[in-house]
Amino acid sequence: DYQIFAEFNSESYSEPVPIHHFINDWNSPLKAGENAYTKNTLELGVAYESWTISWIHRIDYWLEFTDDTAYVHHSGENGNSIQSTNIYDINLKANHYRLNGLKLGYLHQVSSSVSVGAALTLMNAFQLVDGEIDGWLDTSDPARYQSELTVDYNYTTDELFDRPNIVEPTGFGAALDMMLIWMVTDETELRLVLED
Repeated sequence: DYQIFAEFNSESYSEPVPIHHFINDWNSPLKAGENAYTKNTLELGVAYESWTISWIHRIDYWLEFTDDTAYVHHSGENGNSIQSTNIYDINLKANHYRLNGLKLGYLHQVSSSVSVGAALTLMNAFQLVDGEIDGWLDTSDPARYQSELTVDYNYTTDELFDRPNIVEPTGFGAALDMMLIWMVTDETELRLVLED
């Protein structure tokens, strides 16, 4: 029997502020932290016996930054003065993409309680930001802040300087997922999933 299925998964994490505030306004007390990410997947497909084939759409963000970068951004977003007489280490690494793909999966039942599976996804990214901002901000003179920043990034749309994209990056690739499922009891299932 064929089965049509739809699945949406979202996993998000932010160290310096809660996810809602990270996405919107940073209007929350700042905590120490240097990472934030989100992985969002929509999958629509068909299953037949042990096989699945599906279309996927993914939106992923991964950010790594210094505590100083989070502090300066948080202060700016909330209209707070930056403490003077400090030199701040500014570093932000970002990776973001949106992609569509075709996924083929197989799930094999080893025993009545254990199954193993694998899926291969062919993907094409149509939106990309990948790069780094690195430098410093000197606030030791409150009348005149000084800064030096180096920007090195690839993009489909230049969000920082609004430059035209001369050479658009390509993003075709493949990912392999593996899964182990163990039905411990009728009510308890353990899954080990390795993605990408």
